[in-house]
Amino acid sequence: MVQYSASEIINKRIVKATRKNYSVNAKKFIRWAKQKNLNHLLLVKDGIEEVKIPLPDEVNTITSFFGDITTLDKAGNVMSDGKCIAFSTMNGISSAINDLYREKNVKMAEETKLKISSFMRGY
Repeated sequence: MVQYSASEIINKRIVKATRKNYSVNAKKFIRWAKQKNLNHLLLVKDGIEEVKIPLPDEVNTITSFFGDITTLDKAGNVMSDGKCIAFSTMNGISSAINDLYREKNVKMAEETKLKISSFMRGY
């Protein structure tokens, strides 16, 4: 009988398209961090850039990212029409951030969870 770890079971449960979306959204966070000169948050592992967590001042870093990303188009430019990204897009970004923590088996601070939840409820 084959036995799997809890993380292997969770990874098998998340479909390929979802993994791709998480990766795309994590890269948005990485680009944003570089633009904000938060390069100390990044590391390279197996040739792929990943976010190093836990983040210093985690709650403010993530909520600042959320505030900035809401007005950017797919190319990363501020939308000139004053619109914000769709709720479903923002929800995907939020899920990608949560997945980064889960994937690295790092517990997200309760304050950060509450802020993300509050932000998404009000979005």
